[in-house]
Parts: sequence; structure tokens; C-alpha cells
Amino acid sequence: MRKILLLTFFAITTLSFSQNAKKLIETIKAGGKIDHALLYPKSAQALKTSAIVQKIDSMYYWNFSTSSNSWTTEPYRRFTGYTYDANNNRTSRIGENYFSSNWFYSSKEDNMYDANNNNLQDLNLSWGGSSWNNNSKNDHTYNASNNRTSSTNSSWNGSAWDNVSKITNTYSAQQNLTNALGEKWVASAWQNDWRRASTYDANNNQLTYSYETYTLSAWRKDNKELYTYNASNMPLTYTSQLGNGSIWVNDGRETYTYDFNNNPVLYTMETWTNNAWENVYQATFTVTGNNITNILLEEWLGNTWVKYLKVNTTYNAANSPLIDTYQMWTGSAWVNDGRYVYTYDANNNETSETYQEWLSSSWKISDYHGRRWDANSYNYSDVKRYYNSGGGPVNYGDSSITYYKTVVGIKENSAKQSRLSVYPNPGKGVFTIENAIHITSLEVYNTQGIQVFETKIESKSAKLDLSHLCAGMYFIKVNEGNSPIIHKVIVE
Repeated sequence: MRKILLLTFFAITTLSFSQNAKKLIETIKAGGKIDHALLYPKSAQALKTSAIVQKIDSMYYWNFSTSSNSWTTEPYRRFTGYTYDANNNRTSRIGENYFSSNWFYSSKEDNMYDANNNNLQDLNLSWGGSSWNNNSKNDHTYNASNNRTSSTNSSWNGSAWDNVSKITNTYSAQQNLTNALGEKWVASAWQNDWRRASTYDANNNQLTYSYETYTLSAWRKDNKELYTYNASNMPLTYTSQLGNGSIWVNDGRETYTYDFNNNPVLYTMETWTNNAWENVYQATFTVTGNNITNILLEEWLGNTWVKYLKVNTTYNAANSPLIDTYQMWTGSAWVNDGRYVYTYDANNNETSETYQEWLSSSWKISDYHGRRWDANSYNYSDVKRYYNSGGGPVNYGDSSITYYKTVVGIKENSAKQSRLSVYPNPGKGVFTIENAIHITSLEVYNTQGIQVFETKIESKSAKLDLSHLCAGMYFIKVNEGNSPIIHKVIVE
């Protein structure tokens, strides 16, 4: 079975299904893992609460030795020297490599912030044998709403900083990102490189997105995306277009259908052929108790839909997936192909994910990913092992352990968490928020209780961009009239 991991699909609208349906089709067709939290946040792991905040103190990484079939005695890499400012923003860390029974400095990262905890500078240094030397840096600026307006990348030439590239962002009055311009430094001047443009409706749903590159002193149209929504702000159609000289031409289209609870029911993919839309794939979803229990993938052959693959999913009492079983259609029957098996601890933290292949009428292990969590539901250990075909010995492995130091934090109010979805969490900084009740505004606080971001919403869903903040833990205050919800998020 061919496997690919479902990558985090870049969020360009406020809702998950439209962003991941096409990736879902491509993934299950190739036999890759379904990311339930990305596809359908209602079936994600139960949200957790904690009154404790922990900051990283150090991280260690080990390799798996295939010769001894065990983990190496000494780690091969570590990060130490973590420092934080008064607002718990990480200000530095040091990377070291292990060689010949000794640790050697490799890299250092220094970070600066303004009074609003916006990340002003990321400085990367390398060890020169006796001192740290500049390598590269990124400088950032922000507007009054704390949205990043520019990022400038520079490299060190030995005596001074040389410009390399720059991104300039423009926002609407509602603080939606409307334009982004990428430039590169050539012959002592900034030159156009690429640009992106987006439009939004009154509910902050993205309507259009376009991307162009600068070639031969002119802008070249590359790709464009168009979106429509229903009255509940759920996406109805997604249309992709490609540039053809001075015009945009259709390329692909996705159509979404929902039940009365806005659960996904049907997804259809089409391609533009001979000036008409032609079917390619469709996925039919079976939803039981707001969990997706079955996905049937069919492909369009000739003038009819033909079965191709299906995924059956079981869940535990906390609505977290237990087993994803993939089956292929032979023309007359469904046969096993592969499956993902998940386990959890008492707090519903995922402790293992095992991929197995169906070989010789039995399940054979292929990949294993284990996780350990402390009493406060912080992930402190990750282990990955990849096996030879047929469940043979491990041919590659990697593991890490993270050590934390504990500080006093802010406690989430868990009473209303069941109606709130925040994903992906942890994430790179862009989070999608969905709530059963109308949201009036969002406030973001660091672990010291200092507000670092605020925005008006007036919707049941929103995209929250915290990519300008330092990696770490933050608390989102979701205001819904007189009934706020506090929810923890982690920016990686």
C-alpha cells in the first residue's frame, strides 16, 4: 500500500472541510493517514484543561541503531540554554551535536519582542570554534492591530548584513490579509518576485485568492481560487484557475454537500476538459453521532461512478478515532489494505499510532509513533520506528525527550469547551476557531496574563493568525455575549 502523510493544509478560509476535502481525496486514494482533526474537528480529541504552564528547559534526540536493534546510548542532538523574557517569550536556545563522546556547539537562536509580545527579530548564529558568529536574521514589523506588516530576511557577509528577501503585507479594515508582496534584493535594490491578493465577504469568508510571479519585468498570472458559501458560512464550491496570458482559465472544481447539521455528506472533484466540467472523484461520508464513520471514494470511469476505496473508522467514548481501516475494491468485493490503530491515556492523550499493512491474511506492523504525556498533559516524549516490509526489523528510528520547567498559568474554563473547536492545535500560528454560538470578539493572552492580541469577529467561525508571536503557549478568550470561553493553544 502506498502511504503519504496528510500534511497540514494551509488555511486560507475559516473552515476546515473545504480546506481538506481535496487533500483527503488524494490522501485516501494513496492510502495515507486521515487527519481527523483537520478534516472534521468535531471528531478530534477531547479538549484538555490545565492550570499549569510549562516552558521548555531542554530537548534531546536519539537515533535507533539497526545493528543492535536498540536505541543509541547517547543522544545525537540536543537543545539547551533556553531563556525567556518576563512574558515567557523564548529569547534564546542553543543547538549542540554529539560526536566522539563530546558535545559541540552547532547553532544558536536569539529572539526579540516588542511590548505587545510581537516577534521583532529572529537571529540565527553558528559556532565558529571560540565564539558565536552571525549567520542570518529575520526582522518583522506590525500594525496597530499587531498583524505582521513586513518580514525582511538578511544574511551576514562577515562584516555586515546583506538583504536577501522581503515580504510586505496589507490588511483590510477588518484585519483580513488582502495583499502580500514578495521582493528579492538584486544589484542593491528591491525587485518584485511574487504577489498574492485576497478578497472577503462581510462575514470574513475568503472569496478569492490569486498568486502571480514577476517575470521579464511583468506580472505573470499563476493560479487563482474562487469560493462560495451557504447561509451558515459553510463552503459550497471551490474553483481553481490557471493563468493563460492575460486571462484566468478554469482548472478544477470542488463541490460540498452537507446535512441539516452541516456535517459533510458528499464531496465531488471535477476537472475542466474541452470547455466543460468533467467528474473525477467523489467521496461520500457517513456520519454517526457527529463522527465520520465511513468514507467511500469513487472514481468516474466512462459515464458512471466506480467504487475505488473506503475507510471505516471506530471511536472511543471521547470521540477520538481508534482504528481507521482502509479497503480496496477488487471489482466484486472489499479487501483489507491497511489500517491505523490509536491508543490513549486516561486523559485521552494519544499515546500511540501504529500503521499496519494487510499481508498474507494478517496485519503486519509498518510504522509506529509513540507519545508520552506528563500529569499536566504535556507531551514530553516522541518515539518513531519504521519497519521493513512484512513487519520485519526496524530500519530507521528517531526519538526525542522534552524537559519542562513549571510556571503558574491561567486556567481554562472547561464547562463550555464542548461547543468550541480550535484547530490545528498545536499549530504553526494560524488557527481556525468554530463555535456553536455567535462569537463577538477574540482576545489572546500570554502565560503571564498579558493581552497580546484582540480582534472583533461577529461570526461563529474565524481564522486567528498568531504566527507573529513567539513559539509557546497562549490562552484565547472567546467572547460570546456575556459568556466567555478560555481555551489553550500552542504555537510551534
